[in-house]
Amino acid sequence: MQEDNKTLPETPEQQETKPTQEAESIRVIPDTAFMREQIKQRPVNRRRLLRRTLLTVLLAVIFGVVATLTFILLEPALNRALAPEGETTPDPVILEEPPAEEEVPPEALIREESELQREGEDTDVTQVLDSYVFDTEDYGEMMLSLRETATQASRSMVTITAVNSETRWSGDAMVTSGTTSGLIVSDNGYSYIILTDRDAIRNAAEIRVRFHNGTEAAGTYLSGDTETALAIVTVPIAVFSVEQRADIPIATLGRSSVNSLIGQPVIAIGEPVGVAGSILYGAVTTNARSLSLPDMNLQLLSTDMTASHYSNGALLNLRGEVIGFRVPGLSSHLEEDVQTQLHYYGISAIRALVEHLSNGNTRALLGVYGAEVPADIREEEEIPHGAYIGRVEINSPAMAAGIQSGDVITALSGTEITGFSSLSQALFGHAPEEAVQITLMRPGAEGYTEMETEVILGTAETDD
Repeated sequence: MQEDNKTLPETPEQQETKPTQEAESIRVIPDTAFMREQIKQRPVNRRRLLRRTLLTVLLAVIFGVVATLTFILLEPALNRALAPEGETTPDPVILEEPPAEEEVPPEALIREESELQREGEDTDVTQVLDSYVFDTEDYGEMMLSLRETATQASRSMVTITAVNSETRWSGDAMVTSGTTSGLIVSDNGYSYIILTDRDAIRNAAEIRVRFHNGTEAAGTYLSGDTETALAIVTVPIAVFSVEQRADIPIATLGRSSVNSLIGQPVIAIGEPVGVAGSILYGAVTTNARSLSLPDMNLQLLSTDMTASHYSNGALLNLRGEVIGFRVPGLSSHLEEDVQTQLHYYGISAIRALVEHLSNGNTRALLGVYGAEVPADIREEEEIPHGAYIGRVEINSPAMAAGIQSGDVITALSGTEITGFSSLSQALFGHAPEEAVQITLMRPGAEGYTEMETEVILGTAETDD
């Protein structure tokens, strides 16, 4: 048989070893000698590093200054955008009473001529003054001086226009408006606080406030008191430029609780004759008249100036300080025979009430009338210290709680009451609809008996 020269097929073991052998036979080791280098650290340029550091610090300082200035300039606008006026937290309004001046008794003003001479009085000067005759020119200068005082103080007065929209029987719309005066008594950091006539603006659809320099702005009714007819209107400070704010002064409030006011010259500004910008000159005739209202007694300043039905505005002393404020509704509390004279709320008497209203509060109502009992009568009748109740208003919270005429209130929710004015002040610390505990002394056949009662306070702000 002839031998076949064909190659026999390889076994699986041979097939597996063959690629391995071929790979080992062709593997080449590369030459990397050319890549062997020595890496050296880059030298530090200290001058360049210091320059970059200083530049970074300078840029940080500039950024801080720019950011601070931007915040200062944009902060008011951001506050108005992020927190509307009604949601801000204004500063509390505090109307401080100026310090009392030492009053000189009339007898101290009477000096003997011999005493003056002993003190070195120059008789030549006295003779010159005695021989001087005042003429019309002197009178004119005096009146110009009074007008200047009135003009300066009037910069704190505003004219308030109340706009109302009514519908006639025919269906046509009719717009009516009325004006009254207002006095800038303070600001709370966001708004000017303006004291004005409640009856004139309470139900107005729109309130416009015109300042002495001619600028106008929208006003907002804040709070009011029905009994006194006083109210507070606010105007946002932000609507005015810095220059305009500097030209809107806040009134200087004086004192009305001094006996030396009697006979002193005074100036009436606002609308004393019912016309905006009018001025009257006169004198205080008495400050002894008192106005009895629920939960408060208010001192009145009476003058010799003639009143009109629409008289309103402020009363000034010769230093330009406001010592009184008047609204037309005041006349309704007066006797008919004195309504023709200008009477004003003494500023000292209404200061606490105005401050209370300026902070957006409403006066809480108890509903009692009373008086301060003189010390001699108190001792003689053995009346306890406290607020003596002369009369209780019908359908008032006091009547509902059983308080009677002749009772003496000695404490209000833990606050000691020493007199009727003390009770008035204590009520400013409470709100309408609040429950308070009242301690009182009730007279009986065997003397006074202590009692306690709870009262749900009412409100002195009611809708007409």
